[in-house]
Amino acid sequence: MPQFGDPVNLSPRQFELAVKGIVDAAAEGLVEYDSKHLERLAASDGEYEIDVAARFKALGANFLVLIECKHHKRKKDRAEGCPSPAFAPSIVGRAKGHDLLDGRLSDGCNSIC
Repeated sequence: MPQFGDPVNLSPRQFELAVKGIVDAAAEGLVEYDSKHLERLAASDGEYEIDVAARFKALGANFLVLIECKHHKRKKDRAEGCPSPAFAPSIVGRAKGHDLLDGRLSDGCNSIC
């Protein structure tokens, strides 16, 4: 996995590009892989600017992975446990309305809603 130094000191743009770099590095071997930073996507309820959008083919299907980065300036204390959901309930509801899967990964804690 690529190393980016102390992630707390990255600007939001640097953090988004670091996440894109991690995704790009993990995409080795995917068919027709492409990723974009700050891609604008139209939906029935408006237009969204996505921090990282990755497209590829696998298992005979086209996949689109949308990544919204949340960069916290303060490191999480292990005693605090897994972080609370990164998105407001209204955002999670909207994602589910578009048949999107909400997943989180942070300090070894992960969940899928």
